[in-house]
Amino acid sequence: MAEEPGTPDSTQASDEALSAAANRATVASARVARWSAIIAAVAVVVAAGSAFYSSYLAQQQNNSTQRQELVSLIGDIAQGQQASGTTNGNAISSQLLVLGEAEEANKIIEDLSGVSQVEKYLVGSGLQYGQDYQDAQNLFTEAADENTVPRVTADSWRGAAASLYALDSDQAAENDINAAEKANGSPTGLAYTYLFDIPYRAAISDCSTASGEWRQAAQLTQKQHNTLTGSNAMTAEKNAKTALVNVCKMTPAALEKIYISGSSSTQT
Repeated sequence: MAEEPGTPDSTQASDEALSAAANRATVASARVARWSAIIAAVAVVVAAGSAFYSSYLAQQQNNSTQRQELVSLIGDIAQGQQASGTTNGNAISSQLLVLGEAEEANKIIEDLSGVSQVEKYLVGSGLQYGQDYQDAQNLFTEAADENTVPRVTADSWRGAAASLYALDSDQAAENDINAAEKANGSPTGLAYTYLFDIPYRAAISDCSTASGEWRQAAQLTQKQHNTLTGSNAMTAEKNAKTALVNVCKMTPAALEKIYISGSSSTQT
């Protein structure tokens, strides 16, 4: 018997068809929404990656520019310090020029990663030369703490000590001198550090320590005559002797012999 239109069975079939169509539409809509979300997410990731890469390139370019500027400034600092010792020009003007370059270099170091221990030491020496002792001490200490090259570490501790002496922080300076001795415990490093420290100890009326440091340096050079070499050692020996004679009132004859290889005026 044929179903008549409008009967419950035909209505149910129609509803099922409509429901199936609706489900297919819902699934399709969900798929579209899902893929739209995925496409949107990918677009965000791509955009973020692109932005990061652009930022990275800009940072690298900026770092490259700062790196070149730092190298240039360090060269200027070194030339300024050398020129001050070879000309009869205005020493104050030279100090100010070097100080300005060193302060600019110090600001770059604060912003730039990967600055070497040697670079920090050289900029610190410029700050110290320009009498910016606090910033010099900070940078010397930062360089020393890296402890990459023992000789540079010892130089940095000595530089920090000199700045602390200038800031009247004598005990802290002595601690840094001790750190310099430990950083490079070779006979050369020890002998040079002893001579380096003598004028500072004499200046604060610690002649007992100063004379003891001379004796220790002398003993090291007597064991091995080429322990000290070069102009830096000769300058340190001369400054130490002058301090002991003029400040501590020691007679030259009372000072033990210090050997410096290549020196025509070895201490007697």
